[in-house]
Amino acid sequence: EEASPRSLSLVADAAARFSRPSPELKGLLDSVAESAVKRENAFAPRNLTVLATALSTHGIGLQLRPSPADTPEGSLTAQMRLPAAAAFVRSEALRTMQDFNPSCCAALLESLRRWGIHDKEVINMTLERAYDTLDQTRARDLVELVEISARLGVPRPALVRRLAELAAGEPEQFSAEQLVRLLYALVRSRFLSPSNLDGFLKVLRSQLGLLKARELSNLMFVLAMCEAHHEASLARLLVVQYYESTDAKGFEADVDMLWSMAAFSLFSKYEEIALKTLRRTFHGDPPDNVVTLVKLHDVARSVHLHGAPLKRLLWESWRAACSETAQREGVRLASSPAHRRLAECLDQLQYILPGEEESGPRPFQFVRGWNIRWIPVDFYDKDLKLVIDLDTLGSPVSRTVRHHLLREYGCTPVLLDYWDWRSTNSAAGRLSYLTFQLERTLCMPVI
Repeated sequence: EEASPRSLSLVADAAARFSRPSPELKGLLDSVAESAVKRENAFAPRNLTVLATALSTHGIGLQLRPSPADTPEGSLTAQMRLPAAAAFVRSEALRTMQDFNPSCCAALLESLRRWGIHDKEVINMTLERAYDTLDQTRARDLVELVEISARLGVPRPALVRRLAELAAGEPEQFSAEQLVRLLYALVRSRFLSPSNLDGFLKVLRSQLGLLKARELSNLMFVLAMCEAHHEASLARLLVVQYYESTDAKGFEADVDMLWSMAAFSLFSKYEEIALKTLRRTFHGDPPDNVVTLVKLHDVARSVHLHGAPLKRLLWESWRAACSETAQREGVRLASSPAHRRLAECLDQLQYILPGEEESGPRPFQFVRGWNIRWIPVDFYDKDLKLVIDLDTLGSPVSRTVRHHLLREYGCTPVLLDYWDWRSTNSAAGRLSYLTFQLERTLCMPVI
């Protein structure tokens, strides 16, 4: 009770650094939380965010505050109650937001995410403050802001775009580990351009020996998501280096590596590596993680087509779980407002077959939410064997692997970039963008 706010935050930080805290340490963190919430207007931004990070790391302070006796159950007031520690952090953060630096902004956002609290007011104010203090951003702050933005679904695109520009302008300021973390977050946000990737790789290439297994897998995933086929030699090097690494290879790292190998069609070239990685991955019961199962669905379809000797490793329970999850996610994503607007545009377009100009234009016959050999697609025209997919941030991976497989099946896939589509703010703009993409792919007039 007599400890200063700074001391409380340091004690919480030290206790939270244990990956598996004992009941005594958790009791200490509970006591710190109880004492902290009584210190209104006492915490500086740095101490407040250190405290929030420590408590949220182990889910401390998630007990709901008791509502007033006269608050009806189910009312808006009751529904909006926050955990005691989180409510304290929220109110103190709003009070001192003008004094937050980029590091504090990143720590606050990550703490709220760990607590499972999506407060639009606090998030927007924090991101706005982070944008206003970009001149104070250090390399570590920049990486953390991009990472938390990716986890939150990029609520402020202008901030991430500006952070990406700052990073691309001075990539030498980052360590090898920070560069990989930055690239991994940017590519999941669909904010990594090929030109920026080349600039980062120039700096990173000489430091590949410093990367751990997880970082090698992340970098390989970045190359695959960017469809950096001009870096095929680097991709092959990463596969071998990952295989030979003595670091512990986690499940998620194996999944990313397998998906990336599928994107670069490396299963046949590195069959032994793929075999051992598949054995580590496809064992026991399949997980409930949607992101993992969607990635492994692409891997399973690629193995089915290109990796005949590897098929026996794909247990039926895993194939079924991956396929069901991919179909369910396809239905979920296809019901988004962006997909509805895309469907409206497609209904208005027609095409003219070369040599049949006198017959007049024909309407596209798109079916929404189709499956081609267990591969879900957004829109499919059976007559033209034309596939149109809209990339979204809700998808954990790009359509790289699926579109490669669809070409093998004789289809013509078209991928609409998420940010390009979002930037078309009018119906006319969307029609113009879509017409351009279709004419470039089909090599025929689209009206």
